[in-house]
Amino acid sequence: MEEVRQAKLRSMLAGVVQYRIPLFQRTYDWGESQWARLWDDILAIYEADEPRTHFVGSVVTQRMPGAAGGATKFSVIDGQQRMTTLMILLCAIRDRAQRESDRWGNLPDAIQKQYLINEFADVPDERDKLAPTIRDAAPFRAMIDGDMPGETRIGAARRYFSRALNASDANGAPLDLRNLVNCIAARLDMVSITLDRNDNPNRIFESLNNTGLTLDAADLIRNYLFMNIRDPRKQDAAYEKHWFPMQEKLHWRQPHFFWRYLMMDGSLVKWEREVIFDGVRNLIGPDAGDDAIINALKEFHEFSAYYLEAVWPREHRTNRAISERITRLHQWGVDAANTFLMKAISHVHRGHIGANKLETVIEMIESFIVRRHVTGFTQSGLRNIFARMLREADFNEKSFVESSLNVLRNYRWANDHDFIQGFSRRELYVPNARYPRAWLILSRLERSFGSKETPDLNGEKVSIEHIMPQALTNEWRDALGPNSVEIHARLLHTLGNITFTGYNSEMSNKPFREKKPFLAESSFALNSSLKNLDEWNAETIEQRGRELAERAAAIWRRPNPPVTTEN
Repeated sequence: MEEVRQAKLRSMLAGVVQYRIPLFQRTYDWGESQWARLWDDILAIYEADEPRTHFVGSVVTQRMPGAAGGATKFSVIDGQQRMTTLMILLCAIRDRAQRESDRWGNLPDAIQKQYLINEFADVPDERDKLAPTIRDAAPFRAMIDGDMPGETRIGAARRYFSRALNASDANGAPLDLRNLVNCIAARLDMVSITLDRNDNPNRIFESLNNTGLTLDAADLIRNYLFMNIRDPRKQDAAYEKHWFPMQEKLHWRQPHFFWRYLMMDGSLVKWEREVIFDGVRNLIGPDAGDDAIINALKEFHEFSAYYLEAVWPREHRTNRAISERITRLHQWGVDAANTFLMKAISHVHRGHIGANKLETVIEMIESFIVRRHVTGFTQSGLRNIFARMLREADFNEKSFVESSLNVLRNYRWANDHDFIQGFSRRELYVPNARYPRAWLILSRLERSFGSKETPDLNGEKVSIEHIMPQALTNEWRDALGPNSVEIHARLLHTLGNITFTGYNSEMSNKPFREKKPFLAESSFALNSSLKNLDEWNAETIEQRGRELAERAAAIWRRPNPPVTTEN
């Protein structure tokens, strides 16, 4: 049964009590803006001419089972940041009073025994009146014992309030520490909501979810899962073994991971906090027991590693060939494939699919994407295409490649003729583009020549050169002939007119005869054919474009038989 009452910190900490921050709660994360706001509120009470109280918020707790004669324990569902901060402030006042013991007498001892510890607790774990999460336990206990808690958020708060205590009152006198403690303990109003230990944990969760805290989807999922593990020992073990390692690896990516995980069945899930949370909650089911939830946590932990390989392959690479192919997909901006890749990687790790089969499928996807791009198809429908692949692909060694190919065959996947035509005519260079696709295309073409001394394409001096320059000079107009304006507009950014160089500034808008020596001596294989040319015009641009497009068709090969043209 729920108990709601107005309470002061003094009454909440009276007797042998302990408020425990559940391990699934966030660690202490208040910063200077929150500390300053609380401190200003306390000083306003302190300076008031007439004694008054100030409301600082609510604290939601749940009664916990405990041994007879031990501390009365409460699990803090909401209000942990505020309670922890008040305990830090009391420690700072205690330590200041300890250093000025001639003036403050027994005040440090009174603060310690009345507000910070249970002096006569029989069990060591019940000594502190507030027990923070596992990650905050060491610095908090050090602070309770009178030590500085180090370079932690708790330590930063402790140092902030030590400095704040140097302030003077309205009359310029040092702060009266006894009066300050009384303001904190007896004049800060809180609404204490205490839930019985038999209350439904889902109801407790909803209480937390409606308090206006800034929680993302992963926070909601964490709280829900661990509130529903009833055995505290299993709860602790599951957090340490599965959730915390996953949280450390994913950081801010956790909501994205759960979003991707929910779509592995081929469904399309909205990127909304409540939708993601509801999806995981429905996946777990309302009647799941401890073991079922722990098994779910184990799978989440396992799949978080596959997610990182799919989305950040350079940072979390386990297979170089797969990593390189996924990186190329990302460079093309194909985020829609990430869920499919995560699922496929999981089957590789589980031995259901050989790594070489996944390499083949990723190459097919890249061919599909590049050919669609070059022939003018947008990426707007890719989410539906990859959702269908998730539903219809067979994730097994025997049929993974063919079943994946069968899905792609249902969509527009240009044949060689259309691809070569499109490639040689399409404007590939787009200034300030989000995805530098011209660079990606030129890089693959350069490497396809197989030179043993391929230049460093990431070098600072390497850039894309327009052989026919972006700004026409009179010499270029004469070289291009009477249709120079039309030729320039039509062919400037096409494949035939762009290349790599380390001499972009030196060549600038110079005529072709002056650019040719730079290009002829270039170490880029892309430029090898240019040394045999005496002029650069529409014919030579188009011829080079066709030759490179034919090479591109071999790089981004489309498997047979012919595809349909559904969309």
